[in-house]
Amino acid sequence: MMNHRLNHTDEIMFNRQLGNELKYVIGSRRSGSVLQWLKCNCRPDPQFPVGVVNSIYFDTRDWQSLGEKMNSDYIKTKIRLRWYAEIDGSHAPNQSYAEVKYKIGYKRQKKRVATPFSGGDLAGMDLHNPVLLRIPQILKSHGIRLDRALFPVYRIEYKRYRFLEPLHGSRICFDKDICIPRVNPMAVARQYPLALQTAVFEYKGAFAELPYSLFPLMKLGLRKASFSKYGACFQKLTGR
Repeated sequence: MMNHRLNHTDEIMFNRQLGNELKYVIGSRRSGSVLQWLKCNCRPDPQFPVGVVNSIYFDTRDWQSLGEKMNSDYIKTKIRLRWYAEIDGSHAPNQSYAEVKYKIGYKRQKKRVATPFSGGDLAGMDLHNPVLLRIPQILKSHGIRLDRALFPVYRIEYKRYRFLEPLHGSRICFDKDICIPRVNPMAVARQYPLALQTAVFEYKGAFAELPYSLFPLMKLGLRKASFSKYGACFQKLTGR
């Protein structure tokens, strides 16, 4: 069972610098071979080996956060409401977190604040529900500065498998079955669930290049890419 409950200090807010983050993509049909290799050659994360990640993304009416990403701006800001669930659905999700992720050049920083909403409540909530407009205010109440008027635009869900690279213990995430189960009709007209045909491999650690121990993954079809689930889902929803 995964337990994503933070301690009291972390529930208020945590602020951490992220190390190097390398992203690779592969088609969904070939994602099974990558996952099998990881299970055979890497150690499962001892705390959170596998689970379902849900994120409701927030943006402005003119898609300011999305534009920063798509235009490769030097300063980027991403705002989302996130919760975690068991992959087999055996336990209802509980705590949710409002997150702000900053990128200034190559430097990344993330801030997280616990919210009063359970993941179970959020999973069944329409995105035009006005209660979600409380999320920016919750962030501001914890000293997080937001320079834009935000509202929820769409929700992204995927299965996440976490591993530790065998030689150095670097963190690995493999995300597959990425889908868009719900959208805000005030932001996007498409209403029915859609799925991406892409899985995402992320390496987070001290090295600026993929460690030698993970090179066999390249032969399985991993391709290095600057990939954003948020941006890719927007393109899927709008055809742009």
